[in-house]
Order: sequence, then C-alpha cells, then structure tokens
Amino acid sequence: MRDTLVLLLFVALIGGAILAGGRRGEQPARAPDPAAQPPSAEVPTDLPPEDRPADNGVPSIGSVQVLNGCGVDLVGERVVDFLRSRGFDVKDVGNAPSWNYPETIVVSRTSDMRNARRVAAALSTDKVIMLRTGDESYDVVVYIGADYQERIR
Repeated sequence: MRDTLVLLLFVALIGGAILAGGRRGEQPARAPDPAAQPPSAEVPTDLPPEDRPADNGVPSIGSVQVLNGCGVDLVGERVVDFLRSRGFDVKDVGNAPSWNYPETIVVSRTSDMRNARRVAAALSTDKVIMLRTGDESYDVVVYIGADYQERIR
C-alpha cells in the first residue's frame, strides 16, 4: 500500500510539473543527430507512425541518463550496459534523489516521446511519462526501481 501511495504521489508531482511546463510554451524537440546512429543498427519497418524515423531516414537514439532509485549497488551500471548493448546512447549514470522507487520509470525530457518509448520497450515497462523542466540535458531519464531484475533480462 505504501509503495502505491509513493508512486501515486510521484505521478501527481510529475503531472503538475508537466502542466506547468506546458503553460510556459513548448520548445522545439532536438533534431536527430545522424552521427549518433550506430552503424549496425537497423530501422524496424513495422513501427507505428509516431515512432518512425525523421524525414532524413535516420532514427534518433537520443541521449539517456540512468539514475539508481532502488539503492542496490551497481544496478545503474548494469542497466547502462543493458541499454548500450541495445544501441542506446547512455551519457550519464548516477543516483536518483531517493531510493524509494518501487518501479522503474522512463521519463521523456522532450515533447518527442519516441526515444522514451523505445527505452521503455527495451526495459519491458509501460511506465513512461513526459516531464519537461527546462533542463533538457538528456532526452530520456530512467529512474531504476526495485523491479530492475525484471527490466534487464
């Protein structure tokens, strides 16, 4: 019950931040970086329209930050290795503000949710939200929860 309340509080806080960010006006999403695409990555042909590559044919893999929110040593590094092996550009790993995350959450820091959905799919989670705070240093931030073992199989 406590874990559910913590998750609900987190979602409520994020929802408020999203609404506040929307009132300030939308900033354009970053253009895909063709150099960021690994040479061996293939573009799936069965993607839904919202997940298809940009007009230049090169899918953006985005920049990803991984934050340990479960408190288990070296989990961040394990998730980084997992995501990099699947072609994601993980730029940073660190600790979340707390270690009370019951579930892994994938946060899109841009209005383009494609990269966040791709990361979430790789981690087999449907916990994807958009949170724009004005500091879009990364396209996607992964908060690792206590369910991390299920996410990196």
